[in-house]
Amino acid sequence: MTRPADIVRAKSVYAGGYARGTSHDTRLRLALEIMGLPYTMVTGFPGTAQVNKAMLQNEVNFSGSSLPGYHTQVIPQIINPGVGLTLFQFPAIGPDGNPIGDPALERAGILTFDKVYAQAFGRPPSGRKFEALLLMNDISTKMQRIVVLPKGSPRGCRRLRQAFNALGQDKDFMEDYRRVTGGEPDLVKAELVEPLFGRMRHVDPEVTRILKESVAAD
Repeated sequence: MTRPADIVRAKSVYAGGYARGTSHDTRLRLALEIMGLPYTMVTGFPGTAQVNKAMLQNEVNFSGSSLPGYHTQVIPQIINPGVGLTLFQFPAIGPDGNPIGDPALERAGILTFDKVYAQAFGRPPSGRKFEALLLMNDISTKMQRIVVLPKGSPRGCRRLRQAFNALGQDKDFMEDYRRVTGGEPDLVKAELVEPLFGRMRHVDPEVTRILKESVAAD
C-alpha cells in the first residue's frame, strides 16, 4: 500500500477489536463491509496497547483508535516506524447532513472515510449501511463519555452545563490535555448533542436493523 485508497485491494483483513457490541468494532465491520473487503474480526483486546502489540506481531493488520491513543501510541509505535499507515478518519454528520471530519486531522492529510472510498471507487459511498456507519460515528463522536442528569433536575444543573462549556476556555486544562495526549480536546457542547437526540427518534428502520444485526452475537 502506498496510499489509503489501496486498502480496497486487500485480500485478507484481520481487524483488531475490543468486543463485538462496542462502537469500535461495529464501525470497523461496517467500514470493511461497505468497501466489500473480506475480513476476520479478532476481538477481545483490552486496549490500544494490546491491539498495537498484535499489529507489531502481525496478528492483526487493521484497527481504529481514539485521538489520544492515536497521538500517544499509534503514531510512535505503528506510523513512525513504518509498520502501518493511517487510512482515514470516521466522519460525523455535519449541520447540513453531509459527512464532516475533524479539521485538525484533515489539515494533517487524513481524509474522511467517504473521501477515501470515493478515491478508490470513483464515487461516494451510499446506502443504508453507510447511513448506519455515519450514525454510529455521530453517536461515538458527540456522545462519548456524555454526562446526563435525570429529567426534572434542579435549575442548578444549568451551571454544570456552563462549567463544561467554559472548560474549553480554561488555559490550564487545555495545556494539561495537550501535554498528556498530544492532541486537542474534542469538547462537544449540549447544543450540538440535542439535534442528535432528535435524529435518533426518527432513525430509518432499515438502519436500525443493520446496527442490531451488526452487534448481535454470532
